[in-house]
Amino acid sequence: MRPKALLLLAGLSALTGCATEAETQTIDVNHSQAICTRVVPGLCYQVRQAGGEHWGYDYDVTHGFRPKWGHLYTITRSVQTVDDPPEDGSSLIYTLVEVHSDEAVDPGTTFVLTVPQRWSGDELITREGELEGKIVGHKAFTCQNADVCAKIDAALSASEEEFTITFEFGSPVEDVLIAIDASPAAGSSSTSP
Repeated sequence: MRPKALLLLAGLSALTGCATEAETQTIDVNHSQAICTRVVPGLCYQVRQAGGEHWGYDYDVTHGFRPKWGHLYTITRSVQTVDDPPEDGSSLIYTLVEVHSDEAVDPGTTFVLTVPQRWSGDELITREGELEGKIVGHKAFTCQNADVCAKIDAALSASEEEFTITFEFGSPVEDVLIAIDASPAAGSSSTSP
């Protein structure tokens, strides 16, 4: 393990109470984030066991790792259990050990973001300007055209319904995110405008 990672682990242990010896895990980190609910809604990275099939949410920070939208990663991280975690904190501490791969997706790659029913509205998707918006106040996007923005606006005004937005990575993939469609989520009772 690198000396910086060891120092970080020692410092975190001192701040969070006693912790057990760290184990490691190798995971894939997806090119996009998803809306998830912790105490409040936010963005979570999608992760899976390296080479696995099913993606899940990663609710915790991996210290020393700052993934970019539009990049697929395979990393190894240490996992340390905190014996006496704070009431509102995680019982696990994750620290980056190694980045095995960092691959940008091709411009034009798409993904679907589901906006949950109970959290629909301004706190998750905000519209700013004629064709602009943000996901959970952090990731900026541009609508492909006014019709796509109108679909998003209609879905936001019908906040009792879960809906999806299909995004496409532009170029460069780290910076350009384009909303190309919005529609009710599968099983929703309303129809697209």
